[in-house]
Amino acid sequence: MATENGKKISPAYVGMSFFMKFINGLRETSIPPQIDRTVMPKASGSQISAVVNSLKFLQLLDSNSKPTETMRQFVNATDEARPALLKSILEGAYSFLFNDPEFDIENATGQMMAEKFRLQGVSGSTLSKGIVFFLAAAKVAGIKVSSHIKAPSVPATKRSPRKKGAVEEYEQDEEEADDEYGDGEKPGFVKIQIPLHGMPDGVVYLPDGLTAAQWAYALKITKFLLENYRNEDAPDTNIPGAS
Repeated sequence: MATENGKKISPAYVGMSFFMKFINGLRETSIPPQIDRTVMPKASGSQISAVVNSLKFLQLLDSNSKPTETMRQFVNATDEARPALLKSILEGAYSFLFNDPEFDIENATGQMMAEKFRLQGVSGSTLSKGIVFFLAAAKVAGIKVSSHIKAPSVPATKRSPRKKGAVEEYEQDEEEADDEYGDGEKPGFVKIQIPLHGMPDGVVYLPDGLTAAQWAYALKITKFLLENYRNEDAPDTNIPGAS
């Protein structure tokens, strides 16, 4: 477990997509002697904090935010070589998962995984995003993880208003959550794509694990909403196949 000033560093919780975009950006340019906000000029403060924390947890940065040799190897590696390197990085950073004889990552439940992360001092959205990152990284690294393990839903929180013109933090969080799963998937929800002729597919999200009665109600209310919703700004165009 990585530590800084005697305290545990929170497990990586940056979006996997953003993380790999950052790593690939360094490969295309160069690895600076220190990672700070000037290396990510377009990123928000929360994204920068998440990246730096995650790199330190994965032992890719030292306590002074200087790249380690492992980071240099990972950044400069080919796409084909990266999975094996990432596997080694994950096994070292997540020793609380891989070195516990009482925890079987291939058969554990989601609650068991969440408890392991809570013992690292994280909770709420940080816990959920941490598990999301690990699952995404493990998939890339070819690490077999129990199919029972899903990230807990991110708890809803109230956001305080920000200055006019600034990007709202909740919108940023949603984008990062989508990046983590790729293709707009969200933890704890089933994604149902609706093919639409001549335009991008529509998407409906429903909570995972609905009972038969809840599913029937979801179908009823979704049908009602679609039949009664009308975008007043939409052009009155006849779409083939639509009634």
